[in-house]
Formats: sequence, C-alpha cells, structure tokens
Amino acid sequence: TKGALLRFARGNTLLLQKGGRFQDASEELGVTMGRWAWSSMFADINNDGWDDLLVANGYITTPDTGDL
Repeated sequence: TKGALLRFARGNTLLLQKGGRFQDASEELGVTMGRWAWSSMFADINNDGWDDLLVANGYITTPDTGDL
C-alpha cells in the first residue's frame, strides 16, 4: 500500500541505537529533508569504540544561506 511505502520515500532517515535496537528519530530531530548526499564516511565521532556513519548532504533552495 502507499502508506507502507511512504516511509521509504520521505527523504533522510536517522536511526538511533536504543538498548540493542534501532529507533527512527528522523522526524523528531527534523532531518527528513536533506536532499541528496555529497559524501559519506565512517568514524568514531563520540569515542564509544563503534564507528558512526556520517553523511554530508543538502541542497541550496533559497538565496538565504543560513542553513548551510
């Protein structure tokens, strides 16, 4: 159904690990509209011993560059 597929077509997804499971925090943290990805890498950003996936993305949609 359309509703089941919408979660795959909304834009970015941010999954946070919570107690051995992953929780979708995309809408709560406001990261669903990032446009296309420019680059990605794995690095241990928070020094917890696990590599984190970092993705740089975005698209300029207005003359205002305040969101860069």
